Amino acid sequence: MTTPLYVLILYVFWTIAVLLAGVATARAKRVMNGEKFSDFPGGVAEGPAYHQRAMRAHLNCVENLPLYAAVALTAAVAGVTGPWISGLAIVVLVFRIAQSSLHLSFEQTESVVRIRGSLFGIQILAIVWMALIVLLYA
Repeated sequence: MTTPLYVLILYVFWTIAVLLAGVATARAKRVMNGEKFSDFPGGVAEGPAYHQRAMRAHLNCVENLPLYAAVALTAAVAGVTGPWISGLAIVVLVFRIAQSSLHLSFEQTESVVRIRGSLFGIQILAIVWMALIVLLYA
């Protein structure tokens, strides 16, 4: 199995970890404090700041996972491998974990949001770069 495919599996695990550690934990605490399961409407920003950040961090993972998956799977099917595509795949995962961690761990000050935005931008550039490599070498 290629590095981009290993990274894809790890990305899936990270997305699930963010869901469980962030969203599920925050909701479980609220339910134990008397809120009903039906008090959590989908797609609505509600609850304490941590809960909102956890939901957003999870959604960020879910929104970007298909982009990475499309490129990683296309590379695997086309037989495109090598140090560049592998290195960029690792960059995507490391910067995704860093971005999610900032979302979950810190109040979202201007500085934190700028850093988070930079981490996101690097992930997108790495995915685009991977896609270009696949297009050029497939």
